Amino acid sequence: MRIHEIYDITTVLGETRHTKSELAVHKFSEETFVIKRIECKDEQHANDAFEEVLKIKSFRHELFAEIKNVFIQWDEGVSTFYLYIIKQYMKMPNLSSYIKMYQGQRLIPLSFVERVLSSVADILFKMAELNLIHRFLFFFITL
Repeated sequence: MRIHEIYDITTVLGETRHTKSELAVHKFSEETFVIKRIECKDEQHANDAFEEVLKIKSFRHELFAEIKNVFIQWDEGVSTFYLYIIKQYMKMPNLSSYIKMYQGQRLIPLSFVERVLSSVADILFKMAELNLIHRFLFFFITL
């Protein structure tokens, strides 16, 4: 089954050369999720990334969006493997939106800085326990 047979994409949240994040609604349950698509250079890269995300999937934190599903899909049209990460949609603002909100102000509230640093420290500690270095850490953090 292809991703677009299961989800209706409503909004593109962000896109880079090798990744794309989209807001999507599950066609059957009508729940909203965030889908991250990561282009992999080959099958081995896709399998390695898959194993990495499976380790992260077990992690629980109040500001860490839960991973609901992860899978690899081959796209014949462009001869590419894609890793798809389906994660919980959290309506809370993310770090980027807070930074934009405080941009131009002299002082960022101490409570905000403490919350961000505390959350990042918690998550990095857990990832160190899992012996994991994750390139897309901030994709999962919401505030």
